[in-house]
Amino acid sequence: MSFGVNLCIWDAPFRTAEHLHLFEKVANYGGKVIEIVAEDDAEMDSVMIRRELDASNLSLAVIGIIDSTVDLSSTDTSIRNAGVEKLKYYLNLCEEMGADLLSVTLGFVGGKHLLEGDLRDTRMKHLSDSLRAVGDLAGIAGVRIAYEVLNRYETNLVNTASQAMDLMQIVDHPAIGVHLDCFHMAFEEDDQGDAIRYVGDKLYHLHANASHRGVPGRDLNDWQAISRSLRDIQYSGHLVFESFNRYSWLGPAGHIWRPFADSPDQLAQEGLEFLGQVLG
Repeated sequence: MSFGVNLCIWDAPFRTAEHLHLFEKVANYGGKVIEIVAEDDAEMDSVMIRRELDASNLSLAVIGIIDSTVDLSSTDTSIRNAGVEKLKYYLNLCEEMGADLLSVTLGFVGGKHLLEGDLRDTRMKHLSDSLRAVGDLAGIAGVRIAYEVLNRYETNLVNTASQAMDLMQIVDHPAIGVHLDCFHMAFEEDDQGDAIRYVGDKLYHLHANASHRGVPGRDLNDWQAISRSLRDIQYSGHLVFESFNRYSWLGPAGHIWRPFADSPDQLAQEGLEFLGQVLG
């Protein structure tokens, strides 16, 4: 496992000129991977990012934003096609920067109505077709795509590990897997360890987030159970601590209304230290 942090702990959106120095800081904290969110207004210089990754001996994971205009599960063919093109853009960006993991999901896309029966089946099929459409491209690029499972307040389509594996069964592509998040699992799963074991070798990415998005270990998650489950499935992917700066745009979006540490530096460093001790 390679431990790291999402740079949204400090700020968002990512801007190379302002945030490139954080790579060295994460490395000094013992991190081995950084995660960048590729917002539309992010300013990413692929050449400089790749150079700094090499200099700091870091791996890179990228989170792609899929909104309603590029909904991969939409019943509108033109919207789904736009979504597939957005995935291709993200894969090209990953290849340029040297990222080995792209995480995507349908956050705040499906609305707040009940999805069941034929309507749900149709949306799941559209989503699986959209993901599979870029599977071969991802394999050629050496990038694994992980679909993130979100809680009920952020999507009405895939909320649990079991539902994610239903999706994976339909997708049926080796380049496409699951991204679990301990924050979201705290809402939806009966047992986080069992959820991780259920996904097994299709777990391509893990957000090791506290149940309140603060410092892991000072929350309600059962980190010993999480650790055992990761060993059980012999997980070897990235393990990233994600939180948000309440003064960035992600603060209100993530409902972060209070500080979790004296500074973003402290939050990142203490989070990495705990995860290395308990999950390493």
